[in-house]
Amino acid sequence: MIAELLHIIRCPKTLSPLELMDAAELAQWNARIAAGDVDSLAGITVRLPLDAALINSDHSLIIPVRRGVTLMIDSELIATVQPHVSGTPNTVPEEPNR
Repeated sequence: MIAELLHIIRCPKTLSPLELMDAAELAQWNARIAAGDVDSLAGITVRLPLDAALINSDHSLIIPVRRGVTLMIDSELIATVQPHVSGTPNTVPEEPNR
């Protein structure tokens, strides 16, 4: 169902197109969520794993999908650059181009 809507919906912050996050990247983010290393834009620690996720075209924001519901509100959005305790950016590494 989500894939059918991707040509209609846009990122709520940047208004850019969205794409479905691939399984490998989703697994990386869920590992970070399990470790307590992910906060929402509202500064709330994300505790529930993502069933799926959408990501905007510049890969700066993640829109969680849980139980088939796309959560497009600020308190649920996740920045792909997460502030780290030391103040340095903490991101999920991108897969090398093949």
